[in-house]
Amino acid sequence: MVKVLRITGDVDVDITDDERSLGVSFTELNGVEYDDLTECNKESLPYYLSHDKSKIYVIDSIMSGSGRTDSRDPYPLILKPIFARLGVIHEYIKLGDSQASSKLCHQFPGDVPLTLIFLSGDTTLSEFINSLSGISGSGRDVTLLPIPMGTGNAYSHSVGIHNVADAVKALFGAQVNPFNCYSAKFSEGTHLPTGGDVDEMLFFVVASWGLHASLVADSDSPELRQFGIQRFKMAFEDLMKENPSFHGQLGILHDEVEEFLSDDTLSYFVIAAVPRFEEKFCISPKSDPKYSTLYVISFDYQVNTENSMKIMGEAYNNGAHIENPLVRYLEVKAPKTIALKVKESNERLSRICIDGKIVVLGGDKTLRVKSVGSSVNGWKISCVAL
Repeated sequence: MVKVLRITGDVDVDITDDERSLGVSFTELNGVEYDDLTECNKESLPYYLSHDKSKIYVIDSIMSGSGRTDSRDPYPLILKPIFARLGVIHEYIKLGDSQASSKLCHQFPGDVPLTLIFLSGDTTLSEFINSLSGISGSGRDVTLLPIPMGTGNAYSHSVGIHNVADAVKALFGAQVNPFNCYSAKFSEGTHLPTGGDVDEMLFFVVASWGLHASLVADSDSPELRQFGIQRFKMAFEDLMKENPSFHGQLGILHDEVEEFLSDDTLSYFVIAAVPRFEEKFCISPKSDPKYSTLYVISFDYQVNTENSMKIMGEAYNNGAHIENPLVRYLEVKAPKTIALKVKESNERLSRICIDGKIVVLGGDKTLRVKSVGSSVNGWKISCVAL
């Protein structure tokens, strides 16, 4: 029997993979084995699980990833019984789509600190973070815990939470780090593919152009979404048949002096805030979400598509691609600003990916990225991590 969590003290209950206690095993739920043991009692609950210190919400984006089934539904099967045994008072919110998270901040009460447990992917979390720009937090503390239920789950993988079992462990015995965010400002005329202008977005995982932005955009179709995380590889293989080139210019702005470093024909351009885009895909091994530092990963247009395929394959080998002489790997610390000028008239080659959301650059087609730290419009955001 795999022990997952032991609640001690006056409760003294073992929660295991016994189907009589949880209705499903962690192994069955996540496809992983988990033999760690975390002990917790009511008196030793971390502050973010204490109802007299924080208002606690479980936010379940039920359509994220492959959705929920009777055997893949962590809230009723795992979190709810654990919280019941520990007396953790909380509110459960079910979201029908990722965009519904953008309305959450309007329903939180007063000025009390918040603990938000997200059963979702990165998109739901991104919609929520961007919504904070519309309402003042007045210095309120927000503690996030991401439980990976989406497709890529880049942020949760990057903070050591690879499955629901890891999330349970993190809830009761982990560190709390700053949740660093970054501003992506677009030139006038930038718009969503479906219409509607956009001038700025916040991100915490990635801002990209070129092949990465294209595969994210192209993979977001009903035909490919059914394949889950495999859809990204499928979209990349289709792109390699076309092998488009992307013309642009990279620059760094510091102390109001702008220096453009290159004028290139590129295949790949990524600004990474985290090390992993998937559990096994380590795009930026030097990235650490708790530090406000970005890394630019790029390589020039490759006539031989096997070179591009090889570089992407090396990213699955613990980020070995950064040692490839074809790859540029640039560290950019705050307060420097990263500037990208896209020199393409074709809208399809002017697409930008911001944490999975696609925008099309307009006007002079400029993107500027800088750190805003872990405070967004008066909301002081931190994240539970292993």
